[in-house]
Amino acid sequence: MNLIERLKQVPEFRAARGQRHALWLVLLLIILGAMMGYWGYRPLAEFVETYGEQLRRKLNLPQDTKLPSYSTFRRVMQQLDFQALATAFNDWAQTYSELEPGEWLAMDGKSIRSSVSDYSQAEQNFVSLVSLFSHQRGVV
Repeated sequence: MNLIERLKQVPEFRAARGQRHALWLVLLLIILGAMMGYWGYRPLAEFVETYGEQLRRKLNLPQDTKLPSYSTFRRVMQQLDFQALATAFNDWAQTYSELEPGEWLAMDGKSIRSSVSDYSQAEQNFVSLVSLFSHQRGVV
């Protein structure tokens, strides 16, 4: 299964009324934008504005397809079940990243700013991003 097919398996959580963009498309744009360093709602909207024509062409979308605005990215990211997205992405990624015995990996983790739910608690439940770098392959 390709990434788009995996993203189509993420359960739709939005109300049917008012949906302009398929959830898989919004999630794909979030992933692509993040991979290019566009972190946050407004930077993602800038990513779509900058690369919209190329994205439509590469994804075989009609040229008149409207792409999400920053408010759409914001609503989706606030309500998204990140576990469902992580599962879909990891299932897809595992088909391309089988580790070899003795392969060296470097790991780095960051918490996503503004993802803490209750600042007054000692223990926090925040969204984090973990990256692995394969030295032999030169791939993250």
